[in-house]
Amino acid sequence: MKDCRRWGGPYVSINLSARQFLYQKIGERILQYALDCDLPADRIQVELTETAIIDDVERASENLRVLRQAGVRVALDDFGTGYSSLTYLHRFDIDCIKIDKSFVDDITTDRESAMIVASVTRLAKALGMSVVAEGVESEPQRQVLLAAGCDYLQGYHYGRPVAPGDVAAALIEPPADL
Repeated sequence: MKDCRRWGGPYVSINLSARQFLYQKIGERILQYALDCDLPADRIQVELTETAIIDDVERASENLRVLRQAGVRVALDDFGTGYSSLTYLHRFDIDCIKIDKSFVDDITTDRESAMIVASVTRLAKALGMSVVAEGVESEPQRQVLLAAGCDYLQGYHYGRPVAPGDVAAALIEPPADL
């Protein structure tokens, strides 16, 4: 998190496993670490899978409450691969849905994948959420996902993962089609 202040951008995402998220007082721990790094809470997004929420709804609710009150964004990661209950979208204060790569892989050749992505995107937008498509690897995928209304795209089409020390340089010269 210390490097994130230098990078700029709207926020940094922290992927949490179900086990990590259900750790008692994880919300307080994340906020304390952000404070120690002088990173405002509204520059943080936690990414959770549906499993992290359903394994212990009470603890998940408390951890989400603490984070949300501080201004931390919440993304539901790998949407569509777990239980995909609409209850989570309604009950929990989710900012963003991340559509799993498994739907993106065949989006240009599989009509059902394209319909699922378009439907999830419309639902998310109607609920005031942003949509990220994961695993974008080609220009045709990018075009279909943008036409479906996805707000953000991530994947090898845009670049390979980089070490923290190399992020600043990568942000200076982003790909032309972002």
